Amino acid sequence: MNDAAISALEAMLGDRVSRSKSDLEAHGGSETHFALCPPEAVVYPHSTEEVSAILRLCNAHGCPVIGFGAGTSLEGHTSAVSGGISVDFSRMNKLIEVRPADMQAVVQPGLTREELNRELRATGLFFSVDPGANAAMGGMAATRASGTTAVRYGTMKDNVLALEVVLADGRVIRTGSGARKSSSGYDLTALMLGSEGTLGLITELTVRLHGQPEATSAGVCAFDTIEDAVSTVSAVMQAGVPMARMEFLDADVVRAVNAYSGSDIPERPHLFVEFQGSESGVAEDAGGKRSKKPAPTLPPLRFRGRLWAMWATGISTPFYWSNAAMRRNWRRPRKSARGWRNAPCDWAAPSPANTASASASALTWRRNMARAGS
Repeated sequence: MNDAAISALEAMLGDRVSRSKSDLEAHGGSETHFALCPPEAVVYPHSTEEVSAILRLCNAHGCPVIGFGAGTSLEGHTSAVSGGISVDFSRMNKLIEVRPADMQAVVQPGLTREELNRELRATGLFFSVDPGANAAMGGMAATRASGTTAVRYGTMKDNVLALEVVLADGRVIRTGSGARKSSSGYDLTALMLGSEGTLGLITELTVRLHGQPEATSAGVCAFDTIEDAVSTVSAVMQAGVPMARMEFLDADVVRAVNAYSGSDIPERPHLFVEFQGSESGVAEDAGGKRSKKPAPTLPPLRFRGRLWAMWATGISTPFYWSNAAMRRNWRRPRKSARGWRNAPCDWAAPSPANTASASASALTWRRNMARAGS
């Protein structure tokens, strides 16, 4: 138990330290299938200085600390397996600065990627990393998130230029800079990206922005075998076709998507693709006309935005429940103080019976989410 550390934090932060059961449960899990493992307390800092004071105090008491963003990860990052406290960054969610000429933005870790892109609409720029979930920027950096746009824009590793990090003993360091290229010293920014809170807590990020594309076109392409789909990806990339997204779904994943969304995609291997650029450029890319090498022969593309949107918005939470729809003993998620959470269940081979039943449950869950505003 870490009662002494928590009492000291309560004296420092007042009502921004919570021990309520609902808060603890909401921070003891994420979108993972692991059982809840709640912390002993949740703290809500407002500034880097407060984060530094929190870590300095916890270091002195030997109290474990876990950073918490939006709780959208699938790997159990937020599970408090050794107790301690959860540092929730949801109140450090400001867009500090936009530098349109440099195509950069400086943000706090609690700002989500969708909030950032809403703020950037008037600038003609956007932040490109799209893991599917509306994740917090700090969590995306700490887990080195990627997503469907990585084939064109790269992952968080390629889009974070500088960080402000609070180390375990409370010291504050800055890594990197706004310079696009530098050969001076160790690349500590790359070291922190993907460290999952084990080296420090991120309190500020400088990120790379990109110009909003004039046009976007999406397509769905079916194949007879997995080998055909994979070899097509290699051929398209070698032909120099500039893809914005290219996602592979095998027959089992297509079955899960159908179960969740009620769609009728043939249960065969698929590629979901997207092209971005000018109107004419997108049309040429989709037809393979701009490639310097012979474009591979593709099965017919079905340009159906609804299908791609279903996949793109289903990468994380809804897509997680698409997979949950294929599980045995699957139950609708329960409501907590921070939203809907899953219940532990076992994996099972899909069958027509549990697919139909789970599809109805998943659709009911989606309606509940809409009512809750989650």
